[in-house]
Amino acid sequence: MTFPDLFHKLGPVGWPLLIFSFIAVILLIERTLFFARIRTGTTEEFHSVDKGYLEKIAKRKGNLSRPVTLALDTYEAPAAQRDETLKIWLRTYATKLKYGLRFMMLIAVISPLLGLLGTVLGMINAFQVIAVQDGPIHPAMLAEGISQAMLTTAVGLSIALPTLLGAHGFRILADRHIESLSVALSRLSLAISNTKTPKA
Repeated sequence: MTFPDLFHKLGPVGWPLLIFSFIAVILLIERTLFFARIRTGTTEEFHSVDKGYLEKIAKRKGNLSRPVTLALDTYEAPAAQRDETLKIWLRTYATKLKYGLRFMMLIAVISPLLGLLGTVLGMINAFQVIAVQDGPIHPAMLAEGISQAMLTTAVGLSIALPTLLGAHGFRILADRHIESLSVALSRLSLAISNTKTPKA
């Protein structure tokens, strides 16, 4: 079965399903590449809180360049101000990490419903064929409507399952990364505060 034939059999829900599948593929690829770059970036570890060391990290193009720059900007500031600055950045970064995940969840919910709608429309089409038939009913008369009914359900689920798995998988990765980064930045801020505290 060629793609035009398949698309024709989907009926009126074919275009919405095609659009959702295209968007889902784009988001899955984009998020995969995004998280792959994060894994190959700078790890959330600090070997020193010396200004020279932190300035080197800030100049690198890694996961920590921006928060370390903020830590340097507030190096001499009170700990509460530095912590709040880093928390604001982390919340903004979390939004970036979870970009597109809600829309992926929406696609995962709507696609099976569109498939179900196609199923209902296909069954209606099949019963309309029966309603206008005066003579004997042959299975071939119902084949097109039933085929559309089953096909739309299968396509809707085929779109929803990988999209749902991707959305949950990326959310787990995002939450883990945020938690790891939060701990690392808290340790950094605490270490900076300890270096500025006069020893008795």
